[in-house]
Amino acid sequence: MLIVISLWSFVILSVQGKDALHPLDTITPDEVYLTANLVRSTAQQKVPSGRFIISSILLKEPKKAELLPFFLRDEAPGPGEICRRSHTVLFDLNNGGDVYEVVVDLDKGKVDSWTQMPRELHLQPMTAINEEGEIIPQMALSDLKVQERFKQLGVKNITAEVSSDPWFYIYNDENPAYKNRRIAQVWFYLRNFEQDNFYAHPVNFIAIVDVQLEKVVEIQDLPVYHGTNRTLLGRPLSSRAEHQYDPLLRPWESYRPRVKPVHVFQPEGVNFRVSGSQIQWQGFKLRVAFSAREGLVLNTYLLIPIFCGRIITIKKLQ
Repeated sequence: MLIVISLWSFVILSVQGKDALHPLDTITPDEVYLTANLVRSTAQQKVPSGRFIISSILLKEPKKAELLPFFLRDEAPGPGEICRRSHTVLFDLNNGGDVYEVVVDLDKGKVDSWTQMPRELHLQPMTAINEEGEIIPQMALSDLKVQERFKQLGVKNITAEVSSDPWFYIYNDENPAYKNRRIAQVWFYLRNFEQDNFYAHPVNFIAIVDVQLEKVVEIQDLPVYHGTNRTLLGRPLSSRAEHQYDPLLRPWESYRPRVKPVHVFQPEGVNFRVSGSQIQWQGFKLRVAFSAREGLVLNTYLLIPIFCGRIITIKKLQ
């Protein structure tokens, strides 16, 4: 059984206890674990193969219409007034790569809906961090043909000398065999020593990995240039000081001159207030959250006093 959960799901903004959670607060670790357990148990009936990837677990934000009455009263919803829900994307590694969207009621601890997406959409969920960091590189580097190519480059210890960088393959009509498959390109780089900037030493081939079949399905050659000479085989150039990012490995003449210090003083304190995930400043109320799909999310609530009334604007910035 291959089950992967994207670690991006665990990016959170700290809040004090479940009772303090606002419907727009970032999903918490406890809610992620609850969702994952419910999805796994339900998948036993919904995904018979047992081979699936949980690509992401995110907060399912409530509709603006649900939040508007509370914004108009300038108050936060009380416990249970607006249900917190999570949204999960799951990928079946068998059955042609079916994709499911699962909504979980976090307050009641149950699956609200389980929807299979149409196959004709050819959907591919975003990369799970375990896929990119562990599973796909292991598939590529354990392939005998890949290992033989590294021997031709004089590599004696793949673990110590080789770094890999998987990128998912966006299907086009050039290779029909990849249609509806979860395909990744794996780019390789060589390290001459542990702290070496390996991106300065790209290897002259990439491996195409089928994640569903768990194997390398193709090796593609890349051109390598030494000066103006183009070749398809050859070890990358040796490390040079100008290739490095580590300051300890850079030549002294490449350092920038030191800048003069900057001091910021606010003797009366700051001009903003922070309460949980909400920031108040100059008439704005910003609720800060994070999403694996959207990154930083600011749900804004702007109050402008006009003739004893208020103009209220609700926006979502990503």
